[in-house]
Amino acid sequence: MKLNTALKIIRTLPMSKESAINISEILNRWNKDTSNPKAEIRSLQRYFQELTSHENPIIEKVDKTPPEYYLNLNHVAHWFLNDVVAFNLLTSKPAVANLLPNDSDLNLNEWYKIALERNNKQPGLKNLRSCIRIVSDGLGRLPATIAPSIISTVLEGIMNNKQLELNYANSKGVKSQRTISVQGLISKDGTMYLLATTGLSDTPRHLALHRIQTVTVSHLAHQPQPNFDLEEYIEKTQQLSHALNNLDTFELKLKVNPETIYHFKERPLAANQQILEVKNSLGEMEFIVTAHIPDTILLVPFLLSMGQWIEVLGPEEIRNKMLKQTQAMFERYQIKNTPN
Repeated sequence: MKLNTALKIIRTLPMSKESAINISEILNRWNKDTSNPKAEIRSLQRYFQELTSHENPIIEKVDKTPPEYYLNLNHVAHWFLNDVVAFNLLTSKPAVANLLPNDSDLNLNEWYKIALERNNKQPGLKNLRSCIRIVSDGLGRLPATIAPSIISTVLEGIMNNKQLELNYANSKGVKSQRTISVQGLISKDGTMYLLATTGLSDTPRHLALHRIQTVTVSHLAHQPQPNFDLEEYIEKTQQLSHALNNLDTFELKLKVNPETIYHFKERPLAANQQILEVKNSLGEMEFIVTAHIPDTILLVPFLLSMGQWIEVLGPEEIRNKMLKQTQAMFERYQIKNTPN
């Protein structure tokens, strides 16, 4: 028996005794348009005799009339997954699951079952997996809701190397029609983004999947960006930090109190960040933090979250944004006299 035939059989069979099926039912899944069903059945009977006679059979036989068959998950796992692959598949499931609708050809639910069977045979890996979780960084907000049909169509376009035609509404509700090539599909803080281009020299735009209203696969071929490297782009944009103007950087200079400096020591603003320890006019210890970073939509909100424990020393544009925001906050929170 050829390996591709065995794999086709494995993909056809259910994974539990309760769902076992007979040869005729298997044939319906195998090839619904067969011109010679009797010959197909005889071939399948030979295949199943071979697969069930092995010392550790992948396929289990239920003694009924006619006989029924299902997969032995433990033996499938033993043949096709080692411990490390099973562990990686299970721990990466939360990150991948949002991208793969249940009706997708890429649905991994069955392979997760096989990986789980394999993993449960190793107490050490089972204990480790039960303790590992990946969660979004932030306030614990729910992920943005994306219609399964949108995800399925986007994946279809990527897999078939085609452009996508979509209707998009930005964060302000402004609608537009676009024909794009997908250079990347990124998950960041509960939101899925397409790195989208419309020409060969465009800088990718970040389009949130949940803002796509309709999408179809175009007949046009995908246009790859010349010399585009996805990993390099993610690093260059500070993990998709949504630059306001361009990807150029500037030197941010902060004065940071000792109570807050651990934020910058533990998670630097950039690889080039420097921290200088100084004393102020009162002889108290302070820190000067400098880093070359791009101006992004989250920079000022992040700095504001540090409250009174930091001061922006430069550039002047960022300092003025901080001043404007804090003045607006002060006015909003001022106690106002209201009529009785």
